[in-house]
Parts: sequence; structure tokens; C-alpha cells
Amino acid sequence: MGDKRASYGKAVLEKLSQKLTDEFVKGFSKRNLERMIKFYIYFPIATTLSSQLSWSHHLELIKIEEDNKRFISI
Repeated sequence: MGDKRASYGKAVLEKLSQKLTDEFVKGFSKRNLERMIKFYIYFPIATTLSSQLSWSHHLELIKIEEDNKRFISI
């Protein structure tokens, strides 16, 4: 069941990536979408935070595996 869901999720991301890239040209690669999802999981209510940081900052934050270290970094 997990493998089936994982492959479905990958297909959805690939299709979404293609649609967004077609419409907005760049910035929506499958890898970027995966990073956006990971950022949202780590910081679900981050409107203030996200407006103050660049995408590069976001990428650095999602690399930190331990929750307590990630929040201290902010």
C-alpha cells in the first residue's frame, strides 16, 4: 500500500511541476515542490517568517533535521 501511494504522490508532483512550469516558466521543479512541502510541514504557520526570509534561507532551515535546532536557528 505504501509503495503504491508513494508512486502516486510522485506522479502528482511531476504533473503539478509540469503544469506550473508551463504556466509560470520556472521555479516549480519537482525538487522545489518537494522542498516547499517540507518547509510547510516544518513551519505550517509561517507567514511572518516566510516574508522575511529568502528561498535560500528556507532551504537552509529545512536541512536541519532536529526540531529544536531548527527553531533555535530562526
